[in-house]
Amino acid sequence: MVEQAVSKLQQDQLIRLAQTLRELEERYRCLLGVLLIRKEQVRRGETKMLNAGQEDERACLQRIAELDELRGQLVSELAGSNQINGPEISIDAVLPLADAGLARDLHSARVALRKTLQTVQAEYAVLQQVGESLFAHVTSLLQRIRTFGVGSAVYSRNGRVNGNRPLISGVDLRT
Repeated sequence: MVEQAVSKLQQDQLIRLAQTLRELEERYRCLLGVLLIRKEQVRRGETKMLNAGQEDERACLQRIAELDELRGQLVSELAGSNQINGPEISIDAVLPLADAGLARDLHSARVALRKTLQTVQAEYAVLQQVGESLFAHVTSLLQRIRTFGVGSAVYSRNGRVNGNRPLISGVDLRT
């Protein structure tokens, strides 16, 4: 009788784990949508719109963190109740506890989540690379302005006109 109750509890936890994985994948797809919009805004040069999606991104990331904590908790509980030990207990370790249909569902949810997560990571990497490239470009422009500007002492270190120094300039009176 007790063994059936534990089995029922484990099955309920496995079902919740499958639901959590599906919702995690859905939240990562939401985050991917936000990233793709941001990438398009950068491509179009719509700098004023870049901050518009931050609240959506923050909400996605907050829910992802909650779901990921729940996922870890469910896997730990399942592993603990079945004496599954190891440095990092994964979904693969608790997969044999599920019946065949639920195991297939868990496996497909895990594969979909992994694929979506890899896509999100790739898009974040692209945005990071674009940001670094734009930053390097602007820094280079400011350096050129400082070096080849009106006078070498006109611009301060942060790229602003230094008002404390005399401005060296000339007027061509022949033309």
